[in-house]
Amino acid sequence: MAGRAGGSLGRLRQLRQHHCHESAVAGGVRLGPGQQQLPVPVGHQVPTGGAAPPSVGAFLSHSGWNSTTESICGGVSMLCWPLCAEQTTNCRYTCTEWERGMEIDGDVRREQVEGQVREMMKGGKGKEKRRMAMKWKEKAEKAALPGGPSYLNLERLINDVLLQKGQH
Repeated sequence: MAGRAGGSLGRLRQLRQHHCHESAVAGGVRLGPGQQQLPVPVGHQVPTGGAAPPSVGAFLSHSGWNSTTESICGGVSMLCWPLCAEQTTNCRYTCTEWERGMEIDGDVRREQVEGQVREMMKGGKGKEKRRMAMKWKEKAEKAALPGGPSYLNLERLINDVLLQKGQH
């Protein structure tokens, strides 16, 4: 679905992630007539390479692995709307194990999304999810530092696979 939606809804565009689709509202989510837009990035709009701007309170996503890791690196909580493939597993980890997101039910209704956006942006549960998102961002940063597990695993992969090839 592409084109103009009119007014403050902004530009709608179709995003593709593998074989799944999602619609995005550029500039935020409008909750209803006369209500403000809430800055909830959708799709591939979470900034990488640092924390998201403070105005970004949540990331509405299908919970693909790229979107999940981008939100972790950005320190942004997620509203998960899994559709297929690994997305349900990623959603479960995001919402249950890591406690940094909330799932949107498959039988989605505007009122439900509105309530979850409001909770994530202003509610106590959302505040805790945002706190946990920052905690996971810090863990990811530490893991990638020299001597951290991610750094060491990458170094081991390079040594075991790439550098060993030249010795055969």
